[in-house]
Amino acid sequence: MPNGDAIPAKADASDEQLAELLTEVRGRTGELGSDLIDSMANLSRDHVQEVRRTGTTDSVDVEGRPLIVLSTIGAKSGNAREHALIRVEQDGAYVLVGSMAGAPRNPDWYYNALANPNVRIMDGVTEREYIATEASGEQRDKWWAIAVETFPDYSRYQTMCDREIPVLIAQLKA
Repeated sequence: MPNGDAIPAKADASDEQLAELLTEVRGRTGELGSDLIDSMANLSRDHVQEVRRTGTTDSVDVEGRPLIVLSTIGAKSGNAREHALIRVEQDGAYVLVGSMAGAPRNPDWYYNALANPNVRIMDGVTEREYIATEASGEQRDKWWAIAVETFPDYSRYQTMCDREIPVLIAQLKA
């Protein structure tokens, strides 16, 4: 693939395929190309569109793992944004992992949730309001372990980037 060629987004592309593309782009350019970030965003958009078409997150997955739809308010734009994330849930709390398959930067939804922690999560056919807070220290370690148990590739993604992958915890709004 020549430098600068776009990587097509595929609704059926697995996270593993995206990680392989990431490795290929890094090998070619030494850094993550914006075309891959765009491709990952397109994949998330395609998943969200399928959820909205079917009315349930049960209609989409990544490598057999269920997804949720996270709704945020854009930190800069103030516009509503939706993102498909791997479902990591324990005792009613959701772990929001900003991996971007090991990309060198954090996902936009992370900054949105920090700026406006009032988020909505759709899981199955249920949508509820949550408060998202960033985990740190021992709390992050605990939730990171839960995330890696749910989706082991997260640990590989951490080795692929120089940043600490952010972990946010979404608790049901009272």
